[in-house]
Amino acid sequence: MTYFPEHQLLYTADMAGPFGPVAAFSSPQGIWELQSEVLHQGIKVNTIIGLHLLQTPWSKLETQVREIQTAH
Repeated sequence: MTYFPEHQLLYTADMAGPFGPVAAFSSPQGIWELQSEVLHQGIKVNTIIGLHLLQTPWSKLETQVREIQTAH
């Protein structure tokens, strides 16, 4: 991952990618790892992009991680 602080933008490479008609993230483990590292680094992310991911609000990733955690 690469962080651009002046834009609060995180490039995720292929750790987060869309899947299916609702564009849920395809790798629960990958998005959990991204969120964990962002929290660990203490960086402010508003937007993520990736190899196969258009600009996406960081909040969408946070929401899906929360949903996954509450489902288990």
